[in-house]
Amino acid sequence: MAIVVHKCALGKIYSGSFTKLYALGSITHGTGLGSPLNSSSVLDNISFGQATDPLIESKITSTITDDLAIPAGTYLEGPIAYFKIKVGSGVSGSFLAYYDDNIPFSTDE
Repeated sequence: MAIVVHKCALGKIYSGSFTKLYALGSITHGTGLGSPLNSSSVLDNISFGQATDPLIESKITSTITDDLAIPAGTYLEGPIAYFKIKVGSGVSGSFLAYYDDNIPFSTDE
């Protein structure tokens, strides 16, 4: 098993055998002093579980369909079989995805 890192794009859907996600966040400016503040990266949807080949036979253990904000600089541990990065007004943080290259990686990029 080799773990590979992929920089993910906003609004995209990813399927595969992800071991963890790293929230990159984005730099925003606070009010008043104008100093940069780290933001969060937001997932629109995520499914935890063991990915298999083929991906449609993956064993999903739980799914979160509400927005899930991960503070910049924080890891979200898997196993993760599916996730979608939220895009929209005020949302701009992306992720680095760590995945097992023995299972096919799929995205709508």
